[in-house]
Amino acid sequence: MATAINTPRSDMPSATGQAADAFLWPELKQRIQKRRSKRCPDRLWPKGAQGSQTLRWGHASATGHPLSPSLEAVSRLASGEPLAAQPQIDFCEAAESFCDSLSSPGLAPPDYSEILIWAYALPELVEHLDERLWWDVLNRLQSLQRAAAEQSPPHSPAHLMLGGELGLVLAWSLADLPSCQAMQEPATAAALAWLAEHDAAIEDALAESAIHVRLILAAGLRVQRLLKVVADRKLPSAGEALLWNLTTWAAALTNPDGVAVFSTAAKADVREDGADGGLLSTAAAILDAQSLGPAVQASLGHSKSRGRLAWQVRLPEPMLYSEAAGLAAMLPEWDVRRGRVFLSYGSEPFRLEVQTGRARLIQGTWEVQIQRGQQTLAPCGPWTETCQYTDDDVHYLELQQAWSGDLMLQRQIMVVRDDRCVMLADAVVSQSGDGSPSGGVSKSADSAAPIQYRGRWQTAPTADCQSEEETWEVILNDSKPRALALPLALPEWRVGPAVGSFDVVDDGLQLTVRGKNNVYAPLWIDGQRRRFTKPRTWRQLTVAEQLRIVGDDEAVAYRIEVGSDQWLVYRSLVGRVSRTALGKNLVADFYCGRFDSADGYCEELVTVDDAEEEPEDSA
Repeated sequence: MATAINTPRSDMPSATGQAADAFLWPELKQRIQKRRSKRCPDRLWPKGAQGSQTLRWGHASATGHPLSPSLEAVSRLASGEPLAAQPQIDFCEAAESFCDSLSSPGLAPPDYSEILIWAYALPELVEHLDERLWWDVLNRLQSLQRAAAEQSPPHSPAHLMLGGELGLVLAWSLADLPSCQAMQEPATAAALAWLAEHDAAIEDALAESAIHVRLILAAGLRVQRLLKVVADRKLPSAGEALLWNLTTWAAALTNPDGVAVFSTAAKADVREDGADGGLLSTAAAILDAQSLGPAVQASLGHSKSRGRLAWQVRLPEPMLYSEAAGLAAMLPEWDVRRGRVFLSYGSEPFRLEVQTGRARLIQGTWEVQIQRGQQTLAPCGPWTETCQYTDDDVHYLELQQAWSGDLMLQRQIMVVRDDRCVMLADAVVSQSGDGSPSGGVSKSADSAAPIQYRGRWQTAPTADCQSEEETWEVILNDSKPRALALPLALPEWRVGPAVGSFDVVDDGLQLTVRGKNNVYAPLWIDGQRRRFTKPRTWRQLTVAEQLRIVGDDEAVAYRIEVGSDQWLVYRSLVGRVSRTALGKNLVADFYCGRFDSADGYCEELVTVDDAEEEPEDSA
């Protein structure tokens, strides 16, 4: 998240320059050269993590591309690494360009990361920059540090990376300069202030689909080391909890190839994040090797959970959700082979990823178009959470968004953990005058124009979608079948009347459902490969209320059968009323259960009930 920071521009050392640091340039260079081998980034870390690598952690994930050649060279220079393999770099030209870039408004975490690379490299740059330019870089960095420490909110990445880490780096690596020594105390205070802002700091780190979370975690880890070597301060317990949670989020939001979910980076560009001695493994080793270590290894697909219940118990919870950031990671298990679901709705567009095993199937936006008669409607506000629930059976999240035409779009994302199934569903619900769902089918609703819902999911570039010729189901493949997609609102067979269609379009799947007052459009995705060759079917069930069969705009129920496994899904669209489906009495807004045809028993997986006094077993 960008933070506006007003930084004065200075072309020559003044308040923080020669007046305070009265050294002749040759003498200063000699002092810095004597100290620099002991004050390079490598000295902060145990063996295995190279200093220049730690400065690059998270950058490609946040920006979608690696460092520029000049900045890559500066990062290697900071650790004293040889530059023979690098193209010839004009460090003076790069420094001039860097100073000019600091005048740009709206600096963001990737910019902070680049600023820190220059700060770590300053001791080595005395050999590559002339006196005027070197002082210019230092003065600008000192101005940035003071501005961030004084102006940025304590929970912001700017407070950590510029107010804290930047000042600590300069105080440590340029200790011969009194103006840099003087930065130790305010920089320590800024770093500790950020470490105390647990919830707010995590919310800021997860903003913008969490693409900056690795950058911020990397800065937090470097600050932990700097606090010890510069200020002889241990990380406070609140800070440990903050970094632990950021590591959990970073691990959960990692694909098996090491690329962060929602990032546009290439696998090769983020290898330093996921490799041995990289960001994730280093964070786990420092913070909690017994819990975070297996979580990181499982997310990267380096270890299996099967038969290893001893370490499963130690793993973090597999459902991570931030309402403030509009972000969720819904993992059946930490083992990536079990599949996972990610969503980001903090800003438009609504983004979704559905994975089965290592394969990404749905990846991109979840778009909706709603028409009432000839009128195309539009959203009127942000998404808000109405229900979030997790247990050993399911992860469940329900959101809603107001639309024009007096409609409410209610969205459900459910992961049935053991069964490796996912349900994605939208309900378009007509509203009464007071904004609550209609208590019945009124005369005005009866005369309203019909509603048409069209939902579209982008599929991953590697996914191949194939529609069945005779049924409405779609098979999702990459090199092999990965999932079955069943549009429950449509009949199984294409022949005969249907209230819509389910099609493979240019870059994804499209489900269309029509209705009179309220519309429910659920998509059931089965990712258990052992069931793919089994007979499968689904049926819409009759729903009765006081001996009356209710219409599709009041309540719907479906029975899904794949091989020997069966599920029951029920959704009320009008009111919380006692109704019956498949012989089961239901008083709920939503119900999903696992059905046993042998004895007719339906095992409850989740019940959603918005009554003021909820039953203990309801979500």
